[in-house]
Amino acid sequence: MKKNNKKNSKKGALLVLLLLLAISVGYAALTTTLKINGNTKIKKATWDVHFANISAATKSEGATVVSAPAIVAGDNTANADQTVNFSVTLAEPGDFYEFTVDVVNGGTIPAKISDSAADILTVNGYEIINDEKSSEPIAKTTWEKYFKYTVEWSTEDEIQAGDKLAASATKTIKVRVEYDKNVNNAELPANDVEFDIALTMPFVQDK
Repeated sequence: MKKNNKKNSKKGALLVLLLLLAISVGYAALTTTLKINGNTKIKKATWDVHFANISAATKSEGATVVSAPAIVAGDNTANADQTVNFSVTLAEPGDFYEFTVDVVNGGTIPAKISDSAADILTVNGYEIINDEKSSEPIAKTTWEKYFKYTVEWSTEDEIQAGDKLAASATKTIKVRVEYDKNVNNAELPANDVEFDIALTMPFVQDK
């Protein structure tokens, strides 16, 4: 009778052991490990739109250069706003002054002139010099008799909002001011007339 108990006890222990193994196997079968391994690199990017390479100017014999075109940065930062300043005196009808300057995208980001840019090229401050009778700007119909100006791409395309400049690309601007050769003796100004021209190109990222 005792032998049977021992046998039954051994069988019981073996059954418990098998059940534990079954439970362990079952538990393992329901365990899953998921992994995502990756690597992401953000490439170096630079924003650098600037003026460069002002050409040797061409001019008529009667044109006097007061100050040659020069690139002036707004401050000392790498991406400072820039201006090209120049001053010239045209003595008689037919006189002209012309030069070119490059607009360079030295960065890695495509650029364009802001779509919201309006009146990119303006002529302002048409003051009559040394005339005490008038300090008001000259009417456009008056200054158009004397003065012609073009600030355009060297391809002769108009500079306008939305114009693109790809990364590492260069486009050339041509600037020309001229004393209209068609002005007759009766239309010649009695006093010196000064014109200030301004070209503004706000470049933004071309998304």
